Amino acid sequence: MKDKSAPSKEAPGTPTEDSLTRGLTPYMAHADELPGYFRYFAFTIEEMRDRYPDPFPTIEAMLAALREGRYVLLMGVDLVAHRVDGGKVELPRELYIKKTPTFKDRAEAEAWVRERQQKMVQGDPLSKLRGVRYANPEHSLEEQINECLEAFEEELMDASLDSQIGENIRNYLLKLEGTPHE
Repeated sequence: MKDKSAPSKEAPGTPTEDSLTRGLTPYMAHADELPGYFRYFAFTIEEMRDRYPDPFPTIEAMLAALREGRYVLLMGVDLVAHRVDGGKVELPRELYIKKTPTFKDRAEAEAWVRERQQKMVQGDPLSKLRGVRYANPEHSLEEQINECLEAFEEELMDASLDSQIGENIRNYLLKLEGTPHE
């Protein structure tokens, strides 16, 4: 056993094994030997405003933080799992995002397109911009209706599903590693 009171032979300022592993769990201290999912030690939310600069220790903590700023999903948020070897994996959106059609049927889409066209004819200055993410106002009526039928809204899956979302993400990461989930 090494005598901790003995002076160190290392140069001043050189990190010791103790300083490098302080705060690590036994799993993290031997990360090179870990199976599958445990090779991921942190999760981050990447979005253009950089409101989440610090990593999250768990998937569930990351989801909870994301719920506080749900409206940013349309601006392009990516959830990322970070590996102990420095690599990272962008998590597929379908694991945590629910997509719902913007218009429930053809009749609703057509009514919306016709209303926008009517406002454009009446000279409403913003009508051409209204709903441009759903349908291009320069296209024919039929094309606009079809574009509307393909449009969808994205929102974070319900909070009651967080444990299932976390499990699905863990299974996804295990599958990437080729490690069966136990």
